[in-house]
Amino acid sequence: MDPREFHNALRIMWNLDRHELVEAGVIDADQEGHWLAFRDHPHATAVRMNDERFDRLCKLIESRQPKRSAA
Repeated sequence: MDPREFHNALRIMWNLDRHELVEAGVIDADQEGHWLAFRDHPHATAVRMNDERFDRLCKLIESRQPKRSAA
């Protein structure tokens, strides 16, 4: 991951909606506190996630990254 991709990943994380996180299995639909924590502090919340949820979050972020062009 280059610096631009990393910066974009941080932006993507900040702009994820609750329903997207629930659909990806990053947070549970019935856990309002998980959503509020992620909404207010997405980066800190991501660091505290267990590996399984973090992997799901990474897949979601990666799916939104622009495709790399052939150099």
